[in-house]
Amino acid sequence: MKRMLFVALLMVNCLFFTFGGHINDFYEHITSKSYLHKIPVSIIIPAYNEERRIGATLEAYSDYFKGFNVRFIVVLNGITDNTRAVVERWQENSLNEIVIIESPKGKGNAVREGFWQALETDCDIIGFVDADGSIAPDQYYKLLSELCSKSCDCDGVIASRYMKGSDIGVARPKIKEYGRRWFYNRPIKKKLGLDYHDYQCGAKLFKRKVIEAIAPSLTESGWALDLDILYLCKLSNFHIHEIPIVWRDKEGSHLSVLSSIKDLYNAVNRVKVKVI
Repeated sequence: MKRMLFVALLMVNCLFFTFGGHINDFYEHITSKSYLHKIPVSIIIPAYNEERRIGATLEAYSDYFKGFNVRFIVVLNGITDNTRAVVERWQENSLNEIVIIESPKGKGNAVREGFWQALETDCDIIGFVDADGSIAPDQYYKLLSELCSKSCDCDGVIASRYMKGSDIGVARPKIKEYGRRWFYNRPIKKKLGLDYHDYQCGAKLFKRKVIEAIAPSLTESGWALDLDILYLCKLSNFHIHEIPIVWRDKEGSHLSVLSSIKDLYNAVNRVKVKVI
């Protein structure tokens, strides 16, 4: 009996040491994941000619989020390849619901259609992630955990590849970094008053009320949708939190560096005139 009591006390001491002596931290740790399993979440995956990459992404996300109340909405936007067939195979194999819808070409069009589809359900959390697998599901889970944390007073969480604590592996080409800093981030801060490290990372998650408020005003059809979302969130006084993640570049990108820099720069002026 004394031995069992000693072991029990030793375990308690270890737990208190691990969690800095805060029993509330320990309780939140052991209950948070079971709580998150129950929250209805819709994750939108915009897909343009992703037959080579989206299968692995759906496999990884379906495996990680099995047991969660997570629904995937794959939005085919202007595809000309075999993406639909790949996704349909995963519809049959995944334990999570996978819905397929279509939109005109463009990430903005795809995510916007995904938002409307998600709002037709009873989901409490709505977000999106790129189809290429650059953001692993455990990293996306960090957004969900942060958004639902009792200590986070926020309405949305976005992933960052550039803030302290992030990990992108091999450094990105200098032309991308130069373009991001001087032709995108600086004008955004000056003209829109936004101040994030990374506007374009393809992992974002919001409470339902955010999407209900901003979806009718979203107009960007392409890559600038992220900026459109964040500026409308500012106009609506929503608090969006940015967190560092692990991100890995994937081959097969459909994004042209020069054309995207030009379009994103012009998007700052388009978005600036918005009201909500």
